[in-house]
Amino acid sequence: MKRAFSSEFDFISTLKKKIWSNKDKNLIAGIGDDCAVLDFGSAEYLLVTTDTFNEEIHFKQRYLSPYEAGFKAMSGAMSDIAAMGGVCRYALVSLSVPLKLLNGFLVDFYRGMQGPLKKTGALLIGGDTTRSKQYFSASITILGLTQKRRIVLRSGAQPGDKVFLTGLTGYSHAGLLLLKKGTPFQGSGLKRALKKHKSPEFRHDMVKKILQMDPTAMIDISDGLSSELNHLAHSSQVSIIIDYTALDHDPVLRKIAQALHVPVLTLIMNSGEEYELLFTSSKNNEKAGFLEIGATCKGKPGVWIRKDKTLFPVKSGGYDHFAVTGQKT
Repeated sequence: MKRAFSSEFDFISTLKKKIWSNKDKNLIAGIGDDCAVLDFGSAEYLLVTTDTFNEEIHFKQRYLSPYEAGFKAMSGAMSDIAAMGGVCRYALVSLSVPLKLLNGFLVDFYRGMQGPLKKTGALLIGGDTTRSKQYFSASITILGLTQKRRIVLRSGAQPGDKVFLTGLTGYSHAGLLLLKKGTPFQGSGLKRALKKHKSPEFRHDMVKKILQMDPTAMIDISDGLSSELNHLAHSSQVSIIIDYTALDHDPVLRKIAQALHVPVLTLIMNSGEEYELLFTSSKNNEKAGFLEIGATCKGKPGVWIRKDKTLFPVKSGGYDHFAVTGQKT
């Protein structure tokens, strides 16, 4: 049978065109951004996002402990609020649980979720629990707030903006590959790679500093840098040119890539669940400490990487839930 959609993002685009409407006066942004943005007349926008975390898709029990799974699930959901320049306030968690996990797994999963919640002061206020036949699944809804003048969408990048990252990507997928292959690397980056995959920190700590740079567009790295760059480019209708030398400068990640027999650029561009923030700004980065990786310009929406004075197109190569194969587990 022919598939109706070529990718997860083809489905979202179709949904947005055919079904979604923003005629509601309170709805500022909906399908296609990291969060829905609602205006109820106060000085702040309400941000709402939902994230699903499925066993055997987002995690395997042989790789992650229940605590690590809970930590990772909550970090991923809360990262969407940070990507809009917001602050997390409340969380609702709905679980589908097989009978075999009605034991310490649930307690430790909730303990793991408390880690990101405590770091932001957000509160768990409710949810739902149902039984599943085979696999565990969590659906997490986060409510957040942002000042109206500080809201950051994916669609605001302008030609001439610089492109920044809060940190280098690549270690999360490296950690997963190390787990799958029995850690064929014993160097100094091993702990960092495993931690980045098992217990990634979302970058709420960088939001205030980013807002000081008046960002024009922002997104978090959940599916892969290549995918998120393309989302920004198409949402903002700009071309993005990435400098290869700005990305491939970590000798430890390069050694891990060699041990895994994977091109280091593949790790950097396609590693998902990093939860670093990718943003554009016209301001300089002299004291902020962000990683400047490229710039936007007028032209066909898309992404190119410059290496040795040659431009190579960058396709969305990160995780896609509608693809036949995936990278998350």
